Amino acid sequence: MINWKALLNRLKVFNKPPPLLGIDINDQFLSLIELATDGENLKVISYAMEQLPINAIVNGEIKQSEIVTEHLLSLLKKASTKTKSVAIAVSGSSVITKVISMVVNTNEETFEAKIIADAEKYIPYALEDVAIDYSIIKTDDTKESEILLAACRREIIDQRVEILSAVGLETSIVDIKIYDIERSFSLLKKEYSHGSHEVVALFEHNTGLSLTVLQQGVVIYHKEESFAPAEEETPGSINLIEVTDENEVIKRVNDAEGEACKRQLAQQMKSAIQFFISSSQHEKIDRVFLAGSFISIKEFAVWLDNWLKIPTSVADPFRYMSLAEKVDRQDIHDHAASLLVACGLAMRGSACQ
Repeated sequence: MINWKALLNRLKVFNKPPPLLGIDINDQFLSLIELATDGENLKVISYAMEQLPINAIVNGEIKQSEIVTEHLLSLLKKASTKTKSVAIAVSGSSVITKVISMVVNTNEETFEAKIIADAEKYIPYALEDVAIDYSIIKTDDTKESEILLAACRREIIDQRVEILSAVGLETSIVDIKIYDIERSFSLLKKEYSHGSHEVVALFEHNTGLSLTVLQQGVVIYHKEESFAPAEEETPGSINLIEVTDENEVIKRVNDAEGEACKRQLAQQMKSAIQFFISSSQHEKIDRVFLAGSFISIKEFAVWLDNWLKIPTSVADPFRYMSLAEKVDRQDIHDHAASLLVACGLAMRGSACQ
């Protein structure tokens, strides 16, 4: 018999945690953010980044745990923090989210058991191999509720929990990446009309190109796969989106043939926007933000703004935050666009509520 209570306890998407560190563990780097309130704004208490060797983590799966542990220890040393509770995020094909409808039962235990049983319809893995959590997001007068179901392969979570435990940290929350991006975007409201009906696109390039589209601060579309090359590309041209080494992408775009590479990269992004528009009721994208390795491409935001004819800027959730003395102002702003997930995770802490 499936121990559904244990499954619910493993994935902690909707918990209310103590003060905590937001730690983003991805294929290319580790990043840490710790936040606290400072009047009506937020303050960065701790910050650190650590670049990982190639293949230490592949597609979210930790392949070289000893190396990742070493870099995690270095990350904590740089951050110089005493906080031990951590929020982490998972993403990619190992994660499934689904909104389901169900009549709410007043007996919580029976209700949770029913959710787990219903989840089996939507999860392509054996239930004993996944961690599950849920949140009731809407209830009507008939007591039928909309429930957000979240599930992730247990081995992906266990790898992270174990490696964090090995360096003395306790995992309080396992979140989902797009929710953390959504949370960080609330900090960009001074740069666009966050409460309006503006349709905002976030392009991120690390090991591949991803497009996240938000409206009124809520993610309405997310695609992480590589996009097909545009029709007008010349035969033999290099598809930069398929180059998984971000340093190689930056090198090619910033070298003597950088203009042609920028156009190719921009065309990939334009194709992604067109694909989104063709599959939705939206007619246009009102604003573009850039994240990830795009920040290393010299003046790319200004160039893309002119090329796409859409207002484009680099996402910086720390622009209006105060910083603790130990936080390097230049360094955190230089890497801000790669810290959206860590920032969103840190915002889950009680110190930010």
